Amino acid sequence: RATAAFYERLGFSVGALYPGEYLILEDEDGVELHFYCDPVEPSANAHGCYLRVATADEADRLHDRWRTPVEDGGGVVRPPQDTDYGLREFAILDPDGNLLRVGGAIGDGSG
Repeated sequence: RATAAFYERLGFSVGALYPGEYLILEDEDGVELHFYCDPVEPSANAHGCYLRVATADEADRLHDRWRTPVEDGGGVVRPPQDTDYGLREFAILDPDGNLLRVGGAIGDGSG
């Protein structure tokens, strides 16, 4: 429920909730985030979610829209950075230790 409440600040709503097992969040554009309940230690477990958007501009818009709700909700958001592989990316770490990376193609979109 805490994970759902955090992502609701970003415009997602609960699509399905199986307490202690699984959570599906959806936004108005049909993007779904799926979470399963399995405690992890972020410093020891490689895990995360990558949300690929079409363009760097779209990544920037999401960063601008989500920055304040993430921080107000107890999460951490990193600023967008251009990569050497043609994407502009930023990252969110939610209060439960879930990593969400977001990226969009710089330039013509072929990234």
